[in-house]
Amino acid sequence: MRLIVDTPGEVSPPVDPESRRTRRERAAAVAAVVPALLPGALVVLLAFQAGGFFPQSYSIAASGLAVLLALAATALRRPAGGLTPPAAAGLAALTLFAVWMLVSSQWSHAPGRALVEYCRALLYVLVLALCALPAPRETKLSWGLRGTAAGMGVVCGAALISRLAPDLIGDGYPGRLSWPVTYWNGLGCLAAAAIVLTLHLAASPREPRTVRVLGAAALPALAATLYLTLSRGGIAAAAIGLLVYLLCGRPRGLPGALIAAVPACALAVVVAYRSPVLVDASATGAQLAAEGHRVGRIVLAAMGGAAVLRLLTLPLDAWLSRLTFRIPRIAFAALAAAVVAAVVASHAPEHARVQVKKFMNGSGVSERDPRRRLLSVSNNNRTEHWRVAMKGYRASPLHGSGAGTYENEWNRERRLDFHVLDAHSLYIETLGELGIVGLALLLATLGSLAGGIAWRARGPRRPELIAVLAAAAVWAASAGVDWDWELTSVSVWVFGLAGLALAGSAKPSRLRAAVPHPALRVLVALGCLLLALQPALLWRSQVRAVDGVKALAALDCPAAIDAALDSIAAVGSRAEPWELLAYCDSRSGRGDLAIRAARAAVARDPGDWEYHYALALVLAAGGRDPRPEAATALRLNPFDPSAAQAVELLRGKTPRSWRRGVATLPLSAG
Repeated sequence: MRLIVDTPGEVSPPVDPESRRTRRERAAAVAAVVPALLPGALVVLLAFQAGGFFPQSYSIAASGLAVLLALAATALRRPAGGLTPPAAAGLAALTLFAVWMLVSSQWSHAPGRALVEYCRALLYVLVLALCALPAPRETKLSWGLRGTAAGMGVVCGAALISRLAPDLIGDGYPGRLSWPVTYWNGLGCLAAAAIVLTLHLAASPREPRTVRVLGAAALPALAATLYLTLSRGGIAAAAIGLLVYLLCGRPRGLPGALIAAVPACALAVVVAYRSPVLVDASATGAQLAAEGHRVGRIVLAAMGGAAVLRLLTLPLDAWLSRLTFRIPRIAFAALAAAVVAAVVASHAPEHARVQVKKFMNGSGVSERDPRRRLLSVSNNNRTEHWRVAMKGYRASPLHGSGAGTYENEWNRERRLDFHVLDAHSLYIETLGELGIVGLALLLATLGSLAGGIAWRARGPRRPELIAVLAAAAVWAASAGVDWDWELTSVSVWVFGLAGLALAGSAKPSRLRAAVPHPALRVLVALGCLLLALQPALLWRSQVRAVDGVKALAALDCPAAIDAALDSIAAVGSRAEPWELLAYCDSRSGRGDLAIRAARAAVARDPGDWEYHYALALVLAAGGRDPRPEAATALRLNPFDPSAAQAVELLRGKTPRSWRRGVATLPLSAG
């Protein structure tokens, strides 16, 4: 054995090649797990930033992921070794979908809105790429499922504690549970997906015993969280996801998991239901704390009982795993025929037709007893949202009205006096904003990912892949009737888990072909860094715009002007900072500058009534005729009281009357 002499009189120990190889393998194993934890980590990070709805949250996340992708392109020997045809098809379609959003600014003439929507879609593209491109190790998807379920559990657990122990974590919003996502249906979708993934962890014999027990213990808390959102869409989506998993996943540990979880979940939900103060919007903090502590103790007992029962049923998993039995296909066919016959005999189709009619013709939901909304089939005005979106589609079937412009369409075409930003349906809003091309790209993305996962769902890994498919079904169903796409914490995990599920195996033939040329590595890395630039600039622009709004509210116009100029320097295509400049310049007596800034805002988003309203105000303050712009603002938003008031107060014909009228008008509807 060769000895290495470092210095005279000192002899270093021999180097064991086997131990060095073992250390490298361990380091590689740890590195392989890191991308698997990305979806769950993003869920937590974005959820506590208003659900990841605002650009300052998801834009900086997208920029960071682009940098990570650049590092992966240069540091990994085979950065695309796991790319499979379904993943490539989904990634290509999603990328084209994001690009189509950006290009839509050409016909919508609202580049700022298109940029915001593009950066959100870019986040999903980058998550899918980071999870699908590297070749996975055997346990990568398992770690992804655990990490995502854990991330969702952290969010739902914090939400539940904020309601059952508001003296520990107080969200300040009684009524339907929404914090930290800030939207109850978004939190409901997240809880529903968490229930599906956690049931898989509790039921899969491939999971460690500790994971199965902890999964069963978490289910009652998740069920209580889902109930407290009073989200009908979330509960229905959970039922769809559970049905997919139970029928198609069928892990050998499912009986033991159900024995442990079903009674505990039922207890937690029933106790929460019998405490109406928990969902009462008028409840005080003291009332919530008193009732929440009582319910919390029972939920904790239910969690402990589920853990004990799951521990006791673990031997059942081992016994069922040793059995080898196969149910003939004819038995499945006979069972399906029996179910269809029972459904027809019970007049279920007629009942379903009646319920669909009620849904389409219903309007809002009565809130006298919030719990009763769970039995209502009213659409809660969804059909009015969809009508407006479809009107935008019919005006431009091929490309729609442009990304992010639904708010303008709603303000102009609505028949109801309340404000919304999105059409409460990903698919219908996409059709309205991006036309047939946009919807086709979206469906191609989802179809490629779901089809690829379903095709691979066979053999020992079937329950894992079906768990991903079932959780994605939860999201797809919920997104069809709500704005989950815009809440990035509710949607980002879908693309991460899909990428992990579709990543190809580390076959030698695949990996040898996946080693790129160094020049190509550098080129790809530079492209990723360029991708990171635009979200970073949007983040800067949004942060400074928010600072400017706060400064304007505090009547600190110098600070507001500085913030607005910084925002414009980062992204000059957005209208918001120009509006800030207009108001501050007008307050400072710089009428010409104010008018130029307001016209710049109108030019960047001509379909938004608020910028025409701002232009009318600064024109009136400068003694110029504001009536055409005030009329345009009212035409673009007939229901807004500020626009109607502006037309009324600025109807005079002299500069003096205009200045007198504008003095009583608010700066904006907000």
